[in-house]
Amino acid sequence: MKAWQRVLTGVLLSVLLVCTAAARNGAEIRTLENGITMVMLRDANLPLVSMGFYQPGGVVAQSEDNSLASITYALLSEGTRTYSRQQLHSIEENGGSIGAQSYNRLGALSATVHRDDAATTLSFLVSMQREPLLPPERFEVIRNQTMAAIANRQAIAHRHGAWLFRRELFAGTPMAFTATGDAEATANLSIDEVRDYHRRVIARSGGAYFLLAGDLDQPLIELVVSQLSALPADDETALKAFVHFDTASPLQRWHDAPGQQAHIFLRYGAPGADDPCFPPLQVGTAILGGGMGSRMFSQLREREGLAYSVNASLGTTMVNASIDAYMGTARHNAAYALDAMQRHFRQLRDELVSESELQRAQNYLVGNHALSRETIGDQGFSALLNIAMGLGAEHDASYPERIFAVTAQQIQQCAQQWLDAEPDFLVYGADQPR
Repeated sequence: MKAWQRVLTGVLLSVLLVCTAAARNGAEIRTLENGITMVMLRDANLPLVSMGFYQPGGVVAQSEDNSLASITYALLSEGTRTYSRQQLHSIEENGGSIGAQSYNRLGALSATVHRDDAATTLSFLVSMQREPLLPPERFEVIRNQTMAAIANRQAIAHRHGAWLFRRELFAGTPMAFTATGDAEATANLSIDEVRDYHRRVIARSGGAYFLLAGDLDQPLIELVVSQLSALPADDETALKAFVHFDTASPLQRWHDAPGQQAHIFLRYGAPGADDPCFPPLQVGTAILGGGMGSRMFSQLREREGLAYSVNASLGTTMVNASIDAYMGTARHNAAYALDAMQRHFRQLRDELVSESELQRAQNYLVGNHALSRETIGDQGFSALLNIAMGLGAEHDASYPERIFAVTAQQIQQCAQQWLDAEPDFLVYGADQPR
């Protein structure tokens, strides 16, 4: 390893040690009688507090691809029965932020504020979760904004190709849906559907998570516990969002489209994050497509000039885990590029990686893991997500140890186990060769 690489690795690891120390020392979990799980993480370095509701469901709680979750969450900050829109956003005057967003399997209603604004912000969040106005006039505006976002996605080839791949791979299941969904279905969405989604997915206690992270003292914790405990329990069974959805594997599609570029989406099934093969495959995937020092970047892009963009990753999840690779190339190179990508995955299965490649990929993963958790809010959200997936709050703290323990032999053994199956792929922007 070169001197500058050793220095950079040391800096990144020092950042990680600070982050994981906070997680180890402050992670607390408390389940209230109404079913809300509180995740608390203390860090008094700055007078800031991050807090919010995280509701299971998100996009997968929809029955069609109509952007319902995204639009409903956007409406939560448009005023409540108790607070006007202006009051809700008044915390921004002191440098704070508040908002709501739908993810694939979760929805977030969260804020980061100065410690002195924490009590007021808590009241805002509870009111937004339980009694939003969901005003019809703002619904029309936000639906129109969503339609514009859908048109933008359709106009950008690689984004539209990714949307098509997901829709075809998970056809017939809610995993085929995205935050900005189908244009026609979104245009037909009604305010009554928004109100129903809020009632059955968001305004719930059972299965909900509440994150409280940052400069916490006992009076604030007691206030949060008191206000959350006052929320009623649910009569209905809690939603389960982190479940497996069937795929159409092996899916292999070619979609022609105007333009000079082709976009290749390649997917291999992978184990969940608690499986012994997960760390070796995550390191192996980083060797192939993690950053500018990866094999596919250096060989297919820099050496052969085949790609203008190429990458591969294995994200942390327990269900529907996958190794996902992407390449953007000239349409006349599409068939060769697809074969070249698969050849690199076969090589990972058939040959041992070098020690230098192994170290680079390990440093790349550990460094990026640390940088993505720089703030206490980031660390808290990651801990909460790990709890929701069933990995536990301390999963992040042992991440460097798991990654640096990976050997070249483990990578090959796990690649032989998981990379023998036919991959899924979609090539957008080129005809299938005859």
